Amino acid sequence: MKYHTPLLALHSQIAQCDTALDGMKITLEKFRSELETVAKEIDGIQAKSEDIKTSAKNRKDVQKNVDGVVKSVLIQPDLIR
Repeated sequence: MKYHTPLLALHSQIAQCDTALDGMKITLEKFRSELETVAKEIDGIQAKSEDIKTSAKNRKDVQKNVDGVVKSVLIQPDLIR
């Protein structure tokens, strides 16, 4: 019977550790889920950024072409007089 009390105490400590580990597991699972959500948001933002970059490049290219056309049809001021 002299081992009975230490074994009960050990059993109680193990149960407390199990409870603490279960709590940590739940916390880590929630954190992982939140990280997955953030990763998806980052992917979406990166895709939008690429779309904006492509649109800006296309606009710049169009502007160069339009500038070339406008310059070619522009009447010089000295021709007007």
